[in-house]
Amino acid sequence: MDVEKIQKINDLALKLQQQANMSREEAVRQAENMLSKNNDLEVNEISSKRLEEIETKPETNMTWQQAMEKNTKFIVNTFKDIQKEIINLKAETENLKHQIKNMKLSASAPQKQETQSQIKENTAETKEKHPKQGDCKPEDYSVEKYFYCGNK
Repeated sequence: MDVEKIQKINDLALKLQQQANMSREEAVRQAENMLSKNNDLEVNEISSKRLEEIETKPETNMTWQQAMEKNTKFIVNTFKDIQKEIINLKAETENLKHQIKNMKLSASAPQKQETQSQIKENTAETKEKHPKQGDCKPEDYSVEKYFYCGNK
């Protein structure tokens, strides 16, 4: 007997002992019978499957040229798909660049408005008269007021 067959018989016998409450000898006999029946069935099934495969097997023998044509068609189709994907990705990146550009412009526009309002505020502040900045007229500070030229 084959070692694998003995192992299968022992495994099956243990299962039969546990499930059917049989003695060891009875379980071994039944396991041998089951495996011999299974082997006969398996051989019959395998042979019938092979016959069916042979009968239903269409002729798939390709010539070298047919195989090369099929392979090149597959490669060409794959390259076309990849090329379409690259074009889509380029368009998407361009779209994203335009969106980023628009966002930068919209973000800088409020800052320009703020700076313009700050300039207006600064000009409003400078319009106030301040003696140190020189916005005074000569009449405001005449020389006679500061220097006395009369008799002492």
